[in-house]
Amino acid sequence: MKKTALVCMLALLMAGSLFAGGQTEASSGAAVKPTILKVGLNNPITHPLDQGIVKFGEILKEKSGGRYELQIFPGGQLGKPAVHLQSLQSGVLDMTMIMPATLADYGAKDLKVFTLPYLFESVAHARAFQKTEAGQKLFDSIQTSGTRMVAIGSYQESARHYFFTKKKVTRVADMKGMKIRSNEGAIALENMASLGTNPVSIAFTELYSALQTGIVDGAEQPLSGFYNNQFHEVAKYMVLDGHELSPNIVLFSEITWNKLSSEDQKLIKACFAESVPYFNQLSDSEDSVLMKKILAAGVEVYEPADPSEWRAAVKSVYDKYGTEYAATIEQIINTTY
Repeated sequence: MKKTALVCMLALLMAGSLFAGGQTEASSGAAVKPTILKVGLNNPITHPLDQGIVKFGEILKEKSGGRYELQIFPGGQLGKPAVHLQSLQSGVLDMTMIMPATLADYGAKDLKVFTLPYLFESVAHARAFQKTEAGQKLFDSIQTSGTRMVAIGSYQESARHYFFTKKKVTRVADMKGMKIRSNEGAIALENMASLGTNPVSIAFTELYSALQTGIVDGAEQPLSGFYNNQFHEVAKYMVLDGHELSPNIVLFSEITWNKLSSEDQKLIKACFAESVPYFNQLSDSEDSVLMKKILAAGVEVYEPADPSEWRAAVKSVYDKYGTEYAATIEQIINTTY
């Protein structure tokens, strides 16, 4: 009922969103109405991912001669990721950004490969694979699998690490019995369980209070998500295990997408591609700054005592899911960067 009510509220909010907005002067001097594209995001607007979308909007507005503008709702203002996706499917929302673990449960099952732990060696490795034909095929499968969504590209930030409220963790055994917030998706939950934790599903917008009140003992984020969401205030321990390098996939509603001309579809993808180097530079340069801020905030940051034991611990996940994605895993391994 709550989800239905929220979607209805969004419908009222977004009514007339496509091809709505104020007057803009085209290059010819004639007044035109810009198409306002509504974007629902989960991180605060200061987050590098959101800033990437802001840059994309600036490029799109310029390259389209003012015919397109983004209206961004950051910080989960329009609901949880699941609500964003449902709103895209119904055409109530035009754009969002999501990780594969959630999207896979909406029909794009091939994307589950991205949630396998310790799959990529580095950020450069992950970014290189996403540019390959095999990587593009995975993104195209979002639409061809019937999700009613279209991927226009992705941003790849630094690896995700575990962080905790109660104690230092450097070995897998230290994780046993801890309540750790998990992303949605079967593989994500099993990743957590394979490390001996009790995975807990909690909305990202509720994670801070869950950490603060002890509903969960920890969670996982890249450095940017950890600091920009103020988790350093309530979680003082982090282990740099780098277990996941999943892309942040930027999606259009297929309903919105199909209203666009093929020329404008190409323009939008080109403008997004132009924003990627900006995001990469912003994200990479910020990581070293973030680490200094995290340490200054009193967070104790550790390397795993033995990285190989963490990979060995998740072998059961690969035993269960690896065969299904064997071809893609091989392509990832063979990607040069």
